[in-house]
Amino acid sequence: MESFQPNIIISQYLNWLAQLSPAWSIFIYLVAVFGGWLIIFILLLSLDKKESRRHTWLTIIIAFLSAILAFFLAEMLKNIIPLPRPYLVLSEIVPVFIPIGVGSFPSGHAAVFGAISLAVYWRERHLGLWLLLITLLLCLARIAAGIHYALDIIVGLVIGYLAALLISKIVSYLRNKQG
Repeated sequence: MESFQPNIIISQYLNWLAQLSPAWSIFIYLVAVFGGWLIIFILLLSLDKKESRRHTWLTIIIAFLSAILAFFLAEMLKNIIPLPRPYLVLSEIVPVFIPIGVGSFPSGHAAVFGAISLAVYWRERHLGLWLLLITLLLCLARIAAGIHYALDIIVGLVIGYLAALLISKIVSYLRNKQG
């Protein structure tokens, strides 16, 4: 991981940006730690739509099944390839906060919230675009916070994509099979 120079350069640059001011560091912290909760909150707010509750519930079920699958796939890979977080390896990286766990690869946050956002996007474009934007900010904030390399995020997002795609295909197959 450390020999992939663009990966290190991107991580160091974003972390340097996070250190420019205390206000910027606080913003990075808030997005990196609470961005996922914002995604869940927005998704649950979509339940309030009266016109298509069945469609909305199915979207939420697909999103959360995708998140569960993405989480387990990311954790499995994290156990197979135990790579330390950037701030533990690179002396130039100053963490904005110290997360639980030392494993960096892949990003579980990118996998889980990427899966949720993509599953929603494929069913409800407008809402999904907002969730994808927040997911992108969350991922960039986690790199800037010094707790992930760019490659951790990319692989996490790919896992999220594959999990959302698989769950969406399974649900589509089961719905078509029913009638």
